[in-house]
Amino acid sequence: MSSEARLQRLEDIESIRRLLTDYGRDLDRRDFKAYSELFAADGVWDGGFGAAKGPAEIQAMMEKSIGGEPIADADDVHAQLGAGTVGQRLTIDVVRGGAPRRLEIVVGERPE
Repeated sequence: MSSEARLQRLEDIESIRRLLTDYGRDLDRRDFKAYSELFAADGVWDGGFGAAKGPAEIQAMMEKSIGGEPIADADDVHAQLGAGTVGQRLTIDVVRGGAPRRLEIVVGERPE
């Protein structure tokens, strides 16, 4: 394999790694617009929520299925959970690594 071909292969591998990281990050933040823009114009998302083709349909499906406002940091999480009572048990739906999950949490005291 030539040096040019080896370099291209390494660049391709890094691009794929970056894309996978972007998928997970955008879903974790519920930034469905950014997530959907990672797909090609004829790209297909097919999973537990159904199937959609193209960025616009993928974004609409994610917003309908998962919904909610994008979450960028701990303050956004707090705002989404509201002023729950310390010790209160809540069920929340999250997307982690591209897969939807339901979590049981207990509200704790927020550090200053």
